[in-house]
Amino acid sequence: MSWPTVPSPFLKLFETFPLHTYPAIPPPSHLRCTPSVPTLWIHPPPEASDCLSADVECLKWQAYLALTHAAARQQQRIALRWDIPAEGALEGRLPNLHLPSGDLIPAHNIAAFEDGALGEEPENEGYRGPQEKDESRAWVELLEGVVHAALILASPPKAFSPISLLSSPAPDTIDALLPTPAPSIASASLLPLTLPLHLPLPWVSKKMDRQRDSVFTQYAVAVHALSERLGTDVWFLGSDAPTPLDALLFAYLHCILTSPLDKSKRDLREEITRHVNLVAWEWRVRGLVRKGFVPDQAGKA
Repeated sequence: MSWPTVPSPFLKLFETFPLHTYPAIPPPSHLRCTPSVPTLWIHPPPEASDCLSADVECLKWQAYLALTHAAARQQQRIALRWDIPAEGALEGRLPNLHLPSGDLIPAHNIAAFEDGALGEEPENEGYRGPQEKDESRAWVELLEGVVHAALILASPPKAFSPISLLSSPAPDTIDALLPTPAPSIASASLLPLTLPLHLPLPWVSKKMDRQRDSVFTQYAVAVHALSERLGTDVWFLGSDAPTPLDALLFAYLHCILTSPLDKSKRDLREEITRHVNLVAWEWRVRGLVRKGFVPDQAGKA
């Protein structure tokens, strides 16, 4: 079988525009090498001198690594990097954990990796008993539901652009901020935060104000409940050592106490500062979390 010949007009065209190949350009040396110590890639801290991320999801995993497995790692500290945007991370989300072996682990696999590296999982996940283990699930729902929704609503809004109403494939709603089912919130009646152009704006504004007030009211009740349950305990639910729930609680308390918030509705900080035990607990845990990381600038890990 013979291959068909290329017509002469095409041959002349190819001669005019010959195909050239060039060698690949290697990335910079500091990006090609594997880290010498485990390195967590995070959203940047609010200040260059700090090492705690301003993003609650990244901070949750920072606290998890620093608190729950510090003793098992013989106090091995973790390096930090924040010189990469989230779009370049695995699955488009930070944090990622970069290991000296060269493996890069997405956020949802960090806990499984740590448990596997440390061997046998502690009984009842580190809680005092099965009852506290079950109770922890309810507190996680509360933090990731009502508290998270209030934090998002009180954060400074992104710059508005009419084009975003046309280009956004799926408008964000308060429903998306809450777990399913959302605790004590009638999510079916919540209004999208990105609004169609045909809705009457005065009515929309009043509706959103009522919804915000409802979320902030439930947030105040949630903070009071957290303070009552913590009491004077060293760790939440009376655990003998820090648990994943402590890492999650610290992440929300720290972000609310240190992040710039919208003062037009409700000062979330004021709700927390009314409870001295929450403020003192966050301050103590903040120091412990900082000790788990190498105080270095991004890009030098």
